[in-house]
Amino acid sequence: KHIDAAHIKEAAQGGKLDATDDFSRLADMDAIIICVPTPLAAGNVPDLSYVTSTTDVIAKYLRAGQMVVLESTTYPGTTAEVMRPILEAGGLKSGQDFFLAYSPEREDPGNPTHETPIIPKVVGGDGEELGLGVTDYLESVDGAHAGNKFAGGVDSCTCEAFVAFDAETLHNRPGGSHWRT
Repeated sequence: KHIDAAHIKEAAQGGKLDATDDFSRLADMDAIIICVPTPLAAGNVPDLSYVTSTTDVIAKYLRAGQMVVLESTTYPGTTAEVMRPILEAGGLKSGQDFFLAYSPEREDPGNPTHETPIIPKVVGGDGEELGLGVTDYLESVDGAHAGNKFAGGVDSCTCEAFVAFDAETLHNRPGGSHWRT
């Protein structure tokens, strides 16, 4: 929805975009960006099955020097607690042999003046050098303005506070739905 068809066609014809379902080609990539659904499961927690199954596939082809960035909406700790053990199972170590980072997708739906490249990106990863490397990469790809890991924590806490406020004040009020006025 953010990239018009003409731009995609031009990139494909120019050899800059090549869609495939051959996952072995992951071994040829320097950067692997993951953006898969994280729907809410029972208990209103993210269903990480798409993240874990994607990480399982990446682990089969992971090589030294690669950067893996999760952009899916999820809770803090997903990269360290869920993805890192899967990726390190093959013997490579995050922060030494490959680089693991989190940079949540950024959207401002319905705002015609805030296109994706001008919405600040938040980046967190294994070490400051990685954060700077991911920042440079993301800025080179889409011109995004990247922030830092501290901002990511603040961003996540702010989002959680709004969700909790909404749940407590709107959803749980006597008499029913938050849609009532």
